[in-house]
Amino acid sequence: PTVVILTLKRFTNQGHKVRGKITWDLDSLDFSPWMAFKRDPFTDKREVPEYETFAVVEHHGSLHGGHYLMYARQMEKWMIYDDSSVQEVRPDVVVSPDSYIAFMVPKKYSADLTKTFRNHILTLQQHTAGGKAVEA
Repeated sequence: PTVVILTLKRFTNQGHKVRGKITWDLDSLDFSPWMAFKRDPFTDKREVPEYETFAVVEHHGSLHGGHYLMYARQMEKWMIYDDSSVQEVRPDVVVSPDSYIAFMVPKKYSADLTKTFRNHILTLQQHTAGGKAVEA
């Protein structure tokens, strides 16, 4: 698929939080070992399903309440979005025992998506600056 949304089960059926760090390479994850078919059943093509992570959502708290943070790639940097603040972070802090949802795109599309994302950010910055050009 164009976007894979991977959800990690973080609560038991009894409502207890499951914390455990599940690590993967943010730049390249090959889904081949988990595919039902080694070739596309419609085209008979064999493509390596290699994906790049572009965002991770983290949940802190319990089943009854908590707080969400989001990490996202922004122009080759990782940023953390926490309510009204945005800061750059090191890639090694993106995946944690509280990682809850990962968003991934095929590696072959990531360069085009990065360019599109950059253009959207520049457009938003221009609108929020009253039409003035803003450096990225």
